[in-house]
Order: sequence, then C-alpha cells, then structure tokens
Amino acid sequence: MSQNQAIAMLDALKGALKSKGLTYKELATRCELSEVTIKRLLNRPHISLDQLIQLCSAAETSLSELLWLSENNLSLLSSSMTEEQLTSQLEKPALLEIYGAIISGKRSIKTLAEHFSINLPSAYLYARELEKTKFISLTGNDIELVYPLSTEIDPEGKHELVNLYQQRFLADLKSKLDTLIERGKPEEDDFFFLGMTMLTETENKKYVDDLRELNEKFSKLTMEHIRNPSQDIKIYRRTMAVYEADTPLFPVEDIVDEV
Repeated sequence: MSQNQAIAMLDALKGALKSKGLTYKELATRCELSEVTIKRLLNRPHISLDQLIQLCSAAETSLSELLWLSENNLSLLSSSMTEEQLTSQLEKPALLEIYGAIISGKRSIKTLAEHFSINLPSAYLYARELEKTKFISLTGNDIELVYPLSTEIDPEGKHELVNLYQQRFLADLKSKLDTLIERGKPEEDDFFFLGMTMLTETENKKYVDDLRELNEKFSKLTMEHIRNPSQDIKIYRRTMAVYEADTPLFPVEDIVDEV
C-alpha cells in the first residue's frame, strides 16, 4: 500500500469514526491500546495492513468499506459555498431548486425546462446564473457540474440561507403530513413516522447507530447517482430527529390551588 493510499484510507477511517460517533478513546479501549498510540496510528503517513485491519474491526467497518470511502471522499465531492454563491441563492431561492435538479441528473437546458414546466429561455437564464457563480459549466445546452459541489454552508458564514431553507422545508413537511393524514394511509412512495419509543440509553444508542448506518448506505447510493445520473432518479426529501422527550409537548399545570 502506497503512502498516498494509506493517507486516503486513514482519512476515510477517521470519517467513519466520526459518522459512528466513536471517539479515539473508545477506539483505543476496543483495540487495547493507549489513546496516544491510536492518534499516532491515525495521523502518520504509513500504517501496516495488520494495524489497519485491527482498527477497522474495532471501528466495526472493513477494508473494502474504507476503500470505497477513500475513492468517494465526500470532502472531494462537496465544499462550502462562497460568499458570492450564498448571496446569489438568497436573492433568487429558485436557484436552489435548479441546482438540486441538475445534481439529480437534469444535465441539459431541455430536461430542466421539462422538469420545472418552464420555457427554454428561462431554463437557460437560470443555468447561466449558476454558471456565473461557478456552480456549473455550460457548453451549448449541455450542463456539467463543477467539483467539488458547492452544497455546504460554512458555520462561520451566513445563516440566512439555512434559515430560509429550514422555513420552506418545515412548511413543505407540514403540508405533506397534513395530506398524508387526511388521506388515511400512505401511498407506495410515501412514508412518515411520528411517535415515540421507550428505550434504555443503550437501546436508544443502538437505534440511532442503526439509523446512521442506513443513512450512510443510501448517501453512498446518492453519490453514485450524482456521478452517473439517469432519468429514473427522483429527489426525496427526508428528515430524522431523535431526542430525549425531557419536556412535555403540551403544558401540564395546576388546576386547583394547593390546600
């Protein structure tokens, strides 16, 4: 294994640890090594195959998984938006939808126009605005993504776009839930769950870990579809929230005075 391959695999392993919520200390305990040793192994430019296999086993992953992650590194696929990109999307939120459609596979002016039921000149103008801010590149009527994809917002940067997206997302979610509840039962592609589970802390951790693992699995599929799009791809909005119900949803107050 070359030095570059080792670095890529170790970066992928660190990403896997983060996604699983595993600390260096926990990994050290599982490997029966000191935390200092773990840090040294993960941050040096070379590592033996046996050591890498040991770390993979402790992190509940595999060499093949790390290889896939290293070849499809999210940090190479996406990056934070520039100030100019943030401003453009705030001023014209429709560009968020246009960019999302392009990422999902609508890579021509014609398919964009058909997808949004807009005319060709309008689709072209939207695409040109995205090209000006380096989200995409245009060659005639064909569209290509610019990598890394500008899909993240720097925590130190503007939050207006995040707030705007959250407001629209929650409004859309409420509308969809109202429709599903009114209908009585979901259609084949619809799914929603609203309720509570009663678990121990250990059981809840397993539940959250399983959700993360499932999310990772389909995030990988999403990445594959971005790189090799087809006309069968659709965008599905999703949300997951798991938190301790430490406050009541509905206020419970005294109804009589204390005697």
